[in-house]
Amino acid sequence: MCRLCVLTAGLVLLQCVHAQTSSTGALSGTVIDPAHLIVSGVDIQLVNSGTRRSESTISDENGRFLFSFLPPGMYVVHADRLALLLLSAQ
Repeated sequence: MCRLCVLTAGLVLLQCVHAQTSSTGALSGTVIDPAHLIVSGVDIQLVNSGTRRSESTISDENGRFLFSFLPPGMYVVHADRLALLLLSAQ
């Protein structure tokens, strides 16, 4: 169990995460594991901290995900994959 925790603690590293500063923005990233290998099929959930509005997507075969047309605000990103622990980043 402890080994699984160590492996999953580094499962999600969001690279190239950015938000645009206009009336709407976008957030994109790539899911990689601790060995810097691409991870596909990860459920990504984005939650607006102020409104609690959420959206979800799944990382593609290249580990990429994209959320478009987001209103300005603070967001929390959650990443989850079957049989692994839930990880999140703010």
